[in-house]
Amino acid sequence: PSAVDLLQYNLEMNKDRLCSQLEPGKFCAKALVWGKESQDIVPDGVDLILGSDLLYNVSLETFQDLCATIQSIDASKKAKVILSVRWRKPQEERRFFEMMNSAGYEFKLMQENTDSPYECNLEWREFGNPSCEKSNE
Repeated sequence: PSAVDLLQYNLEMNKDRLCSQLEPGKFCAKALVWGKESQDIVPDGVDLILGSDLLYNVSLETFQDLCATIQSIDASKKAKVILSVRWRKPQEERRFFEMMNSAGYEFKLMQENTDSPYECNLEWREFGNPSCEKSNE
């Protein structure tokens, strides 16, 4: 199945949990083409943008298109944007966060106390940054 089908299935399976936090019918999974206007695809009043592993293709054009798409969906800049990121090339990937920061978005590390050896405790400005003492430990 496509990623959108899987997302739609997960929404359906978790609708009871989602409805406790969101109005029924106010959540959806949509396929988006980065860099294209998305206002006609995504309804007005988006509260949450959820993305996973979106920075796998490191290029300035890709990051510009992703930034434009997020800004198009969140024209009022009121949505919470939650991204799950697996750092591969932090020096290059940090550029996306710099671009979003320049557009008025603020990203913070969401920490969950786990015993996972893969847990990261560094913010986007710190991870893989040679000038960051915490990143070089």
